[in-house]
Amino acid sequence: MLARQRIRWALQGKVQGVGLRPNLFRLAHANQFKGLVRNLGDRVEVELEGFGVATEFSRFLEQNPSIEVREHTCLPPLGSAEFEICDSLAELCGPQNYPADRAICADCELELRDPNDRRFGYPFISCTQCGPRYTLIEQLPFDRKRTTFRKHPACQECEAEYRAPSSRRFHAQLISCPQCGPGLWWEHEGEDSVTGRKGALEKAAHEIRLGRIVAVKGVGGFHLFCLASDKRAVEQLRKRKQRPTKPFAVMFPTLDLIEKYVQLNHKEKELLQSPEAPIVLVRRKQRSLDWVWGNSPSLSALLPYSALHHLLLDQVGEPVVATSANRAGDRLICDNRHAIEELRDIADSFLMHDLEIRRPLDDSIIQVIGEKSMLLRRGRGFTGPLWKSPRRFPKAAIALGGHLKAAPAFAQGDFIELSPYQGDLSSESVWDQYETSVNTFRRKAEDAVLVFDPHPHYLSHQWAKKQKNYKQPVYHHVAHLLACTLEHGIVEPALGVAWDGTGFGPTPRPGLSRGNRIWGGEFFLMAGQALHHCFQLRPFPLPGGTQAILDPRRSLLGMLYEMEKSLAFERPIILELFSDQERRMLSTMLSRQAHCPQTSSVGRMFDAVSVLLGFRGKVSYEAEAAMWLQSRAQSSSKRRDLRLRVHTQILDWELVLRRLLASKNTPEDSASDFHWTLANAISSIAQRLECKMVCLAGGVFQNSLLVEHVSEKLGHDGIALNFPENIPPNDEGLSFGQLAAFSSQENNLCV
Repeated sequence: MLARQRIRWALQGKVQGVGLRPNLFRLAHANQFKGLVRNLGDRVEVELEGFGVATEFSRFLEQNPSIEVREHTCLPPLGSAEFEICDSLAELCGPQNYPADRAICADCELELRDPNDRRFGYPFISCTQCGPRYTLIEQLPFDRKRTTFRKHPACQECEAEYRAPSSRRFHAQLISCPQCGPGLWWEHEGEDSVTGRKGALEKAAHEIRLGRIVAVKGVGGFHLFCLASDKRAVEQLRKRKQRPTKPFAVMFPTLDLIEKYVQLNHKEKELLQSPEAPIVLVRRKQRSLDWVWGNSPSLSALLPYSALHHLLLDQVGEPVVATSANRAGDRLICDNRHAIEELRDIADSFLMHDLEIRRPLDDSIIQVIGEKSMLLRRGRGFTGPLWKSPRRFPKAAIALGGHLKAAPAFAQGDFIELSPYQGDLSSESVWDQYETSVNTFRRKAEDAVLVFDPHPHYLSHQWAKKQKNYKQPVYHHVAHLLACTLEHGIVEPALGVAWDGTGFGPTPRPGLSRGNRIWGGEFFLMAGQALHHCFQLRPFPLPGGTQAILDPRRSLLGMLYEMEKSLAFERPIILELFSDQERRMLSTMLSRQAHCPQTSSVGRMFDAVSVLLGFRGKVSYEAEAAMWLQSRAQSSSKRRDLRLRVHTQILDWELVLRRLLASKNTPEDSASDFHWTLANAISSIAQRLECKMVCLAGGVFQNSLLVEHVSEKLGHDGIALNFPENIPPNDEGLSFGQLAAFSSQENNLCV
C-alpha cells in the first residue's frame, strides 16, 4: 500500500510566464494532491502532498524538460485540505530568469478569427502559452502587477476567466479583452486621429496600400512598414532612413507566400512558425524585389507574430517591409512620444497603442546551416531565460562585450544572464541603454569583476578603466572561441579558427605577426580554456586604418603592396580604381608606413577579393562587400582550390591573389573558388596539426556558404565541426566568451 507523501521542490529553468502555476494546479487537482505553488522570482516552489506524489511529479518533469529541479525535500505530511496558488514573493538576487516573448499561439489565432468569440479581432489577445513577456516586465516574479499591463486592470469577465481552473486563461497574468485591454489608434500630423481598433487598422492598411510608410508599434518597439512590391515606397524609405543598400526584412502574411520566393527546408519552416518567430535568412531562388534585398545572398523573412500584425497583414494582403524604426546606429524606439519626435520625417503616419514597452527588443535573426541553426542577433523570443553554465563562477562577474553589437552579460554561481543585442556604442542612445544594463548588473553585485576587451578605443574598455572594480581583460578572438566552447561544453583538444573584420590582439612575438595587433585571421590550438596561437593569415597593410573598412579598395591595394611594393600602383586595376591624387597620397602613406597598420583580417581579405571581382564603391553597412561576394559565389556550381599556402605559422594568400588576378573565369566562378579555398585551408591546417575537432568563431562565419564548405570538407576528412548556434558568432557573443574565460581562471592565451 502506498504511503502518503509530502515533498517540496525548488524549480528553475523556464518557470516564469509559461503557465507553470496553473499547470501544477491541474496536476494536483487530477491526482487529488494537496499543497501549494509559489513564485519566488528566481525560482518556483511547489509542495505536493498525497499518494504517488513522487511518481506523478517525475512524469510531469519528463513532459517539461525545460524545468530543472534545484532541490527537493521530503517533509512529514500535514494533512493539507487543498492545493493553493499562493501570492508571489520577491526574493531576488543574482542573475534573473525572465520569460521570453512568444508569438501568438494557434488557439489564440483561432479565437482572433472567430466572429463568435469575444476576442474576435482583438489585437492584444494572449494566454498562458503566448504573448509578450520580457518586453513588459518591470520586475520579477512575473505577475500582472509587476508588468506594464498593471495600467490596464482586468474587467469582470476576464477576472472570472483568470480564476476558473477550467479556463484556458486560468491564472494568465496578461489576460485582457476589448473591454479592458490597451487602446489602438492611427494618427498623422495635420489629420484627425482614427481611434478604435478596427478603424485604426483599416486606416493604417489603407495608407500602406497607397505606398506610404507607416510606423507600427509592435511587441518590442516600432517597425516601419511599407509595401515590399512598391519600389518607389521602398526607395523613399531608404532615402529617409539613410539606408541606401542594406537589405530589409520582409513580413509575409503566410508561409505559402514566402515559398513563392524561396524553397524552404523543414528547419526554416519550423523556425518561421516557432514561438520565437525570428527573422530567418533563406536563400533566394530567383531575382526579385531587388530594391528590397539588393545584392544580399539571402532573403530576410518573418511571419506575423502578434495579433496586431496578423490583423494588419490580413488587410494589406501582401508582403511588407518591416524594418526597425530607428535612425542608422541608434537604439530601437519604443515610446509613443519619442517615436513621433524622431520619426516624423521618416514615417508618413503612425499606428500606436498605449501598452507601455518596458524593455525594447529588436527581432531576432537566425539562419539554417545544414541541420543546425545559427543565431545572428539575439532579440525578441530568445532574450530572457538564463544560461546554465557547466562551470560554477568563483565570484560575480560582468562582461562588457565589445564596441559594435554590444551586449553585456552577468554571471554568478551557475548562471549567466545575457542582455539583448543593443548596438553600436558610438551612438549616444545605444550607450545610454548599454550603461543602464551594466549598472543594473552592478546593483546585483557591486564588487563584481569587470571582464572587458582590451582594445583601447572601445568605449566599453574606457568605461571599465574608470571603475574601481577588479578588472580582467580577455582578448577579442579568445572570447570569440571560448564562447563557442562554453556553448557546446567542449573540453577536448581542438583547432580554433577565429576570423572576423577587426579585433585587438596582444603584443606579438617575433616571427608571427610582424608588429600586427589588428587580428582577424587566427588559428589556435585549444585545450580546455587554454589557447595557443599557432597560425595567422599573412598580414598586410591597411592604408588609412579604419578608413579602409568603409573603402574596400584600400584592402586590395594593401594586399598588392604587400606583394609588390610600389609596383602595385602600376597594376591596371589600381589605375582604374584610384585617381592620380589618391595614388600619390596612398603611395606616400604606404612607403612611410604612416596610418597603415598591419592586419591579418580575413574580413578585409574578403573586401579585397570583392573589389577584385567587381564590387565598386564604399560600403554603407558592415560586411556589404563580403555579402556581395557570397551572393556571387552562390550563383556558381564550380569550385577549385586556389591554394592558400601554409608556411611556418603563416597562411599565405599571395598565390590565391595572383591566380585571381590572372583568371579569365566569371566573377561568380572566381568567388566560388575563393570560398572553397578558405574551407580547404582550414581542413589542411587541422590535418597538419592532427586535430580531430574544429571550432569556428567570428563574424566571417556568418557566411553560410563558407561554413557549409568547411563542414563538407571536414566531414570528408573525418574531423568534427562546431560553430556557434545559440550565441551569435559576431561581436554580440563576446561577453559570453569573456565570461567563459573568467570562469576558467586560467591564463587563456599563450602567444
